[in-house]
Amino acid sequence: MNILIVGAGFGGLALAAYLRRDGHSVTIVDRKKNHQYKGFVMGLWRNGLHTLEPFGVVDRIHSLGYPIVEEMDRDKTGKILAIRDYRNLVEHYGPVFNVLHADLYTILQELAEGVPICYETSVLALEERPGAVSVSLSNGLRGEFDLVVGADGLHSWVRTSLFGNEGPAYSGVRMWFYMLPPGMIRLTEPNNLYGEGEYACVLPTESGKVGVEFLAAVPAEEPDIPEERISMLRSRFDDFGWIIPNILQSLQNPKEIVSYPIHDVSLERWHRGRIVLIGDAAHAVSPTVTMGCAMALEDAHVLTEELRLVDSAHIEEALSSYFIRRKARVNQIHHTSDFVLRWTGMKEHVLVFFRNIGMHLVPRSMMLLSMEGIIDPKHDV
Repeated sequence: MNILIVGAGFGGLALAAYLRRDGHSVTIVDRKKNHQYKGFVMGLWRNGLHTLEPFGVVDRIHSLGYPIVEEMDRDKTGKILAIRDYRNLVEHYGPVFNVLHADLYTILQELAEGVPICYETSVLALEERPGAVSVSLSNGLRGEFDLVVGADGLHSWVRTSLFGNEGPAYSGVRMWFYMLPPGMIRLTEPNNLYGEGEYACVLPTESGKVGVEFLAAVPAEEPDIPEERISMLRSRFDDFGWIIPNILQSLQNPKEIVSYPIHDVSLERWHRGRIVLIGDAAHAVSPTVTMGCAMALEDAHVLTEELRLVDSAHIEEALSSYFIRRKARVNQIHHTSDFVLRWTGMKEHVLVFFRNIGMHLVPRSMMLLSMEGIIDPKHDV
């Protein structure tokens, strides 16, 4: 099959690697420049890792990742409310890692080596024809493809071309993240600090760098002014304790602080004709359960499996099967991430009091029970 993938993110590169291995002709276009993906830090669980086993890179990812055994939940002063113990999950499903986005992205780029990628190239038009999709690109080229895959993220052009305004919905929460220089702070486990409408997270990595993430409830109309990010964060999180004041004082360059509003994408369909969506283009979720990348990898894995069962004349059947296999699981991730986002962004004092008491009283053994249905590789459909 001749397949066009729109978007060279995690899902697009993984899908390209799978499809090329299966003998398909694959092309990727991406509207961004060809540059090293910087990103942040993410948790990578077994359900995401297992999709990459056929390529023999899991051990390499292990070597680049920071293994997580415990995770600390604190109130905003730094008092420990709960300790999440990962040992039982690790024993049953394998290690859990913090991985730098850039490290995983580099690996996926290598897996997709040989697939032509046209950077700074946008899709201008998609025309569905019997047995093909005609595509016009911003570089002046036109072509016909058996299948077009929209892996172009939260603000997907392909999704808009298919379904119009069925796009992102703002969650009411904005995120800022920043990488501390190596050696400034030494941690042995991730730490989460819960306030009233604010949340901070500090994440160790294998490189020695520490990722810092701030979340806060922000009205949609409130502007994000890059030059004012440092003063805003210092003001917004001035009642946080533990190491957060030191981190806030260490911020020097507002250009190094990345900010974006957290959006959700929930569609009742992900495909039409011979055009299909994967990853955030189809079902963006908040980063609170660190499953965005894993869901894109699972999508690529399942879509490839379905395409193996058909010839080019029956692609639409494969897309329907892919959607049926994935929809319920993605809904589960949506529900979980939405709950955690509400839990994290809670700002009413009474509710915050009971949230913190509840976290303190829940036994360690119960803290991660809900994760088993998410991270078990058998549940990727």
